[in-house]
Amino acid sequence: PQNTNTPPPPVEPTKNVLVITQPGQVLWNGTPVTLIQLRQYLDVSQQMNPVPELHLQPEPNARYELVDEVLAVTKKAHVSKMGFVGNEAYSTF
Repeated sequence: PQNTNTPPPPVEPTKNVLVITQPGQVLWNGTPVTLIQLRQYLDVSQQMNPVPELHLQPEPNARYELVDEVLAVTKKAHVSKMGFVGNEAYSTF
């Protein structure tokens, strides 16, 4: 459980980075979040003008199931500007 006194990670105005780690963490701009928190941050970001980009960066050995869950959350939040970054990490597979 997260400490409720901790301020939420900020939603940046130009881009936000979403990392999915091999051990199974979802990081919003470097801060661990739950899928529920992720949806809240995505909802905030989609109300901004202009809408910031979402850079999705799964680690090479991240669980596919978790990446799929994160993609489902982004779809439900109607994320309009999303790109995959760090694809060069997969060149050795």
